[in-house]
Amino acid sequence: MEDADRPPNVAVILGTGAGGLRALTGELEPTKVEDVVTRDPDLRGHVGRAWRLDVGALQRHGGRTPETDSGIASWIMEAPWAHPIWHSFILTLVHLRPLQGQPAELCRDGASHQFWVFALDPSEPRDGPVCGRSLPSLLWPANFAAQIVAPDDAAAITSMQAAVQDVCDGKLSPDTDYLRTWVARFGDSMIRK
Repeated sequence: MEDADRPPNVAVILGTGAGGLRALTGELEPTKVEDVVTRDPDLRGHVGRAWRLDVGALQRHGGRTPETDSGIASWIMEAPWAHPIWHSFILTLVHLRPLQGQPAELCRDGASHQFWVFALDPSEPRDGPVCGRSLPSLLWPANFAAQIVAPDDAAAITSMQAAVQDVCDGKLSPDTDYLRTWVARFGDSMIRK
């Protein structure tokens, strides 16, 4: 039988995103991480690890200061189980207090802080941002963003660190396929409806 007479090969994918792509490619193992980070992680879980970044160093590399930048905490999360192509993500937390010479932030009622989750470019080394030598290379758009209400910066940081630990433990996926779980936890204040 000639190739033109042969029926096409068909694959049925029973999912989308990471699971579906892994089924299609036959890769059921987590994404391989060959990008070495020289600093020990600040958080560990059974399927991931995370490093808290030096916000002051990030501000300096971005030409900003605490007076002109509202960043208060960031973590790079290694979660190779979450996506077939990129293995690392960043969660960045800012306060919503007015900054010197800048217009007030648009906030939902009572919001005190805002955070974003981005995938990181897997072709860019993570060691520079983790060790305070460079800015991370984000993949746009953000995977998730929300405004939250916290009594102070410490409480907001604690809430975000708990989410980062859940990513390391495999309880919360930073991939966009799991947006629903982030919305259930933090609300949909920043999602266009």
